[in-house]
Amino acid sequence: MNNKFIRIVFMLFMCLSINFTFAQQGDTLSVQRNLKGKISFASFKANGSMQMKQGGKFLKEALKMNNNDSLRLTKESTDNLGITHQRYQQYYKGIRIEGGEYLLHGRNDSIKTMNGNFEAIDISSVIPKLTEQQSLSKALQFVNAEKYL
Repeated sequence: MNNKFIRIVFMLFMCLSINFTFAQQGDTLSVQRNLKGKISFASFKANGSMQMKQGGKFLKEALKMNNNDSLRLTKESTDNLGITHQRYQQYYKGIRIEGGEYLLHGRNDSIKTMNGNFEAIDISSVIPKLTEQQSLSKALQFVNAEKYL
């Protein structure tokens, strides 16, 4: 009986924590997550409570980023339909993360959708253990081609 109660409480906690990020405002229409549980797409009511000009701060909270993670706005444009698109690049301890990009889309400074790939990284050191020459040598040994471009 006690074990069943713990499971029910755990499931309730998980359901609430999944939706808690946006539930406070009641603005979320849809959320899709990747296999690692991170948000890959979300859509919202465009009522002005989530503003494009606060996009970086909004993403940091929504993606539950830690102090080592950061996003840098790399591009902002508005298309002929009046939709603004912001593209953010992910960094971990100041190092660019390949494939770590997130986009916000909205109109009239109100966020309507977000999509992208955020990589949760947790490593103690970003200092390389191999020199550039050692890395190249190991890569060439691994590929073992007769001719290179």
